[in-house]
Amino acid sequence: MGTKPQLEVGGQIFSDLVYADDTAFLFSSEENIAPCLHSFSQTAATLGLRTSWAKTKLQNLGSGPSPTSLQIDGNGVESVDSFVYLAVYKNLKTTVIQT
Repeated sequence: MGTKPQLEVGGQIFSDLVYADDTAFLFSSEENIAPCLHSFSQTAATLGLRTSWAKTKLQNLGSGPSPTSLQIDGNGVESVDSFVYLAVYKNLKTTVIQT
């Protein structure tokens, strides 16, 4: 990937989190989002994988404003305030495990 964003948390540097067939990228600035997602999608395609743009979301988990929705290769990527993933509701301030 051409652009590799990193985020430092507690002295550890992370660039992404991977679980099963899902990936969460951590960005330190909004201008890194589009180039990284484009590069990720192109790299995945060389392996026969595809990005599900309809399921791709942007969310701010830190301080500051939510990122703006954007277009990657003609595909919309929505900015959201909250989402449910693996039965966990997550927003900026709350995590609720649904049973």
